[in-house]
Amino acid sequence: MKKKNYLCFFVSVEFLTSIVVALVVAGIYVAGFLDRFELSTIDFRFKLRGKIDTRPEVVFIDMSEDSIANIGRWPWPRTWHSTIVSVLSEYAPRAVAFDVLFLEPSEKQIDEGLAEAVKEAGNIYLPFLLQYGADGATGITHPIPELKENARGAGFLDFESDPDGVVRRVPLVKKIDGKYYSHLAFKVVRDYLGASEESMEIVPGSHIMLKGTKKGDIVIPVDDKCQMIINWAGTWADTFPHYSYYQTLLAYKQLSEGKEPVIDLNRYRGRLCFIGLTAAGTHDMKPIPFETLYPMVGVHGNIVNSILSKNFIRELPLIPDLVCLFLLSILTGFIVYSMRPLWGGVSAAAVVAAYVAAGFYLFKKNGLLLDMISPSLGVTFTYLTVVLYKYIAEERQKKWIKNAFGHYLAPAIIDQLIENPDQLKLGGVRYELTVLFSDIRSFTTYSESHTAEEVVSILNEYLDAMTKVILNNNGTLDKYVGDEIMAVWGAPVRIPPKEQAVLAVKTALESVERLKELHAKWKTEGKMPLGMGIGINTGEMISGNIGSTEVFDYTVIGDNVNIGARVEALTRKYDTDIIVTEATYEYIKDERFNIRELDSIVVKGKTKPVKIYSVDGYQEGERRRAQGDRRKGE
Repeated sequence: MKKKNYLCFFVSVEFLTSIVVALVVAGIYVAGFLDRFELSTIDFRFKLRGKIDTRPEVVFIDMSEDSIANIGRWPWPRTWHSTIVSVLSEYAPRAVAFDVLFLEPSEKQIDEGLAEAVKEAGNIYLPFLLQYGADGATGITHPIPELKENARGAGFLDFESDPDGVVRRVPLVKKIDGKYYSHLAFKVVRDYLGASEESMEIVPGSHIMLKGTKKGDIVIPVDDKCQMIINWAGTWADTFPHYSYYQTLLAYKQLSEGKEPVIDLNRYRGRLCFIGLTAAGTHDMKPIPFETLYPMVGVHGNIVNSILSKNFIRELPLIPDLVCLFLLSILTGFIVYSMRPLWGGVSAAAVVAAYVAAGFYLFKKNGLLLDMISPSLGVTFTYLTVVLYKYIAEERQKKWIKNAFGHYLAPAIIDQLIENPDQLKLGGVRYELTVLFSDIRSFTTYSESHTAEEVVSILNEYLDAMTKVILNNNGTLDKYVGDEIMAVWGAPVRIPPKEQAVLAVKTALESVERLKELHAKWKTEGKMPLGMGIGINTGEMISGNIGSTEVFDYTVIGDNVNIGARVEALTRKYDTDIIVTEATYEYIKDERFNIRELDSIVVKGKTKPVKIYSVDGYQEGERRRAQGDRRKGE
């Protein structure tokens, strides 16, 4: 291209457009609206890279299905743990870390036996439970005193999933009252390397340095929460040696009887052993970049593996990411300025492909995470915007947007897009919402003993009645899943959290009353009555259009949605129709409901106990008024 044309580019509409597009995309990127998309590209990079070598020091002793089958249902008596500690100590592992909390005492003699085994072994690490307040971690719940005093070390197990629920980061340390406490795996590997607390240099948002270890200085990149990006080695089955808890004990017994052991126990010698639950349904299983269900005890091995290998994942800082975005956007503007639209599009696609390839190469070779989405969007939007400006008038641009997006966006959204096309995005926002789950009890049994026509008839009648109750109380019907109903308050129409909780509980009580009315009707028709359980939870959730750019639904997702579903299932265990969590209880405790505390439970996926309450009806005098309100609503 001639120099004259090159200079003209910097005073052209194409150059100005590329700058504007880059600014818009940068704003969206900095605001975090692209985070979920970027996270998915990280997972893709892991899968494309494949598994990596793991350190021989790390082994897992799995409390898996075979151990459950042979030892019995979890939790096991602590005598089993005493035995395996004693067995392992004979083969001199460097460390044995339990991913099991020992916070409550059991039988005194059993606890003393375990404490004695831990003391004699001298290499046992145990987890403690962090307590949280509004400002983060505020305290610690230690293992029972007998174990705390005799363990070699202790650490926390906590981590936070990313917004899409995938585990990619883990805090190595947390600060409580001016003192740093270590993650359990970080404590184990520090001791293994001979790195004392005094030798650590902690710079949140930059690094944690372990000085003077037997492998030299080790600099671990961390974010402002002292979280390390986990360099996942691969899937659970394909990485690290795994040995059975039960077979370890069986092998020791076989050796004592002069038989051939099922496991060579010498494999534990000098190793860092991590013991945790891996059996389906008994452990915290979460998605990671490689698979959707991964035992979280595996976090420990991946932490240790990264640190011993000095093989870390590093994020490119914000400024270099933005520089890439602006340079690629300007380059695209120059390409479109100097080429015909078709060849400009081919060249812009080549720019994106080259950038993505470079990003993957740097990830695989150096563990460097370049932002993929915003530069790619910068290229794409620069190309599209410039082409549209050059060849399509403003009215035709509006028509194009309607034709392009009208088949999957509502008219109101299309109008907004026409006013500002750069605001088009897929995703949601976080709000404090209240979710309700209701489910017919033993519906599968009912279905199996009745004809399809009878099942459909009674299900439709039930769903129709329950839906009317929800809508009469300003709820949003999210979805039906078979005989389960999911409803939400606070989205898309904003309602204060207290009002959400009260409306949800009123809905639950009215649903129970409506079901009783249906029972009376069904009885006259010779139909079997059905039971119902309802669970309610209030908390932060993501609401919005969730799905793909072709098919999506307005819904709510997040851990607090899952908690609502899980407490609904508890209605069978506690013989009550309605269970609310303590988060909902705090909003309704001063209302005229009959409420009683049921229990404190640890919900799957959480470590902090959650109180649950039964709502048994209205207080005296309130019931009649509520019935009158329901009739008016009908």
